[in-house]
Amino acid sequence: MAASEVLGFLRLVGLIIVVAAVVVYFNGGLPEAAIWKNWGEAAYHWAAALGILAAAYWFLVRRETFPRAVLDVRVFDHPLTARLLLVTAIARIKNVGQRTFVAKSAVGRIQQIVPLTAPIDHFHQENGEIHWLQLDDDRRVDLKDCHIEPGEDDEIVFDFTIDRCVQVVRIYIHINNATIGARSVGWSWTGNYRIS
Repeated sequence: MAASEVLGFLRLVGLIIVVAAVVVYFNGGLPEAAIWKNWGEAAYHWAAALGILAAAYWFLVRRETFPRAVLDVRVFDHPLTARLLLVTAIARIKNVGQRTFVAKSAVGRIQQIVPLTAPIDHFHQENGEIHWLQLDDDRRVDLKDCHIEPGEDDEIVFDFTIDRCVQVVRIYIHINNATIGARSVGWSWTGNYRIS
């Protein structure tokens, strides 16, 4: 539990104690011995109410049904031959949530933007996105139920080989969220990269 969450919870408990003290003060102070039984019952109900408030606070502040992660990608290129270039995308996924992140697979894709292979109006467009020429087959990585604990990270490497005449590429990376189960749900990253 983070320090700010503990502090918020303690503020809530303090507020409840202050309200109880004000109620006791305006009721004429502490009760006489004959009515301690009623105060015992009242204390029981106050404790139950405090427990319910604490549980509600815990749920509202700490609720995380699914894992939370941040995906960051670094891209490098390196000449292989006079005609071929290696483009490497290293995807780092960091678990920033409170639940264990589980992934079963990842996919990487590389597309050519510059030079254009056809006039721009010949490319298929869908929802405002141009479907550029795909340069290499999708890279599918079986992660074998990769588990990343809260606060930890892991890297996935995607290597693509492309023609050296390509100047700008678009790279797409997707890591699925096995907690939800659907293959298309997860974390994605898309970025353009100028070949050096």
